[in-house]
Amino acid sequence: MLTRSTDSVTEVEKHVFTMFIAGAGDCRDMLQSLRDMCDEHLKGSYELNVVDVLKQPDLAEREGVMTIPMLVKSSPDPVIRITGDFSVHDDVVSKLELGRP
Repeated sequence: MLTRSTDSVTEVEKHVFTMFIAGAGDCRDMLQSLRDMCDEHLKGSYELNVVDVLKQPDLAEREGVMTIPMLVKSSPDPVIRITGDFSVHDDVVSKLELGRP
């Protein structure tokens, strides 16, 4: 987790994620798993947005989403996009660089 010190106040930089899905069908467990990972590794300093590409295709097109589900970490840099299987906790944490100090 990145920190910034300003005038003796330490601010924790919030991680911002967007999950692109198609319909709400089978994604509840996947989203809960992602929330659990973020709670564990980011201690609540994150924002998880969910975009249904069937309802908001313009956002998916703007982000260049070609496959779903796709998770985009837009902040802090670098931007990271992962797609496919989110069930292997350690792989997702590693790909999102959540274990880095």
